[in-house]
Amino acid sequence: MEMTAHPFQNSGSNRITFIKHAGITLGVLLIILAFQGSFSSTWILPLIFTPIAAGIGGIIFKNTEELRYSSGLKQAFGWVIGIAGYLLLIPMALAL
Repeated sequence: MEMTAHPFQNSGSNRITFIKHAGITLGVLLIILAFQGSFSSTWILPLIFTPIAAGIGGIIFKNTEELRYSSGLKQAFGWVIGIAGYLLLIPMALAL
């Protein structure tokens, strides 16, 4: 008996994706702050909004997975929307 599964069937829920991406982003920001050596009040908003933006970008990228595994124009559209989530949200959150 051979079973075929879709490659995106077990990709997890949106909550897990959000927590994973937000956690990675928060860790990277804290490492940058630790090496910079100066924590000021100007870093509070980026520490709040950037992980949220990364989590939302991860959810957008996860939910376009079916399009990215398609063929032709659907695949290109899936990649553009998935990457655009990160390219728009992360700089916007850092600019705050």
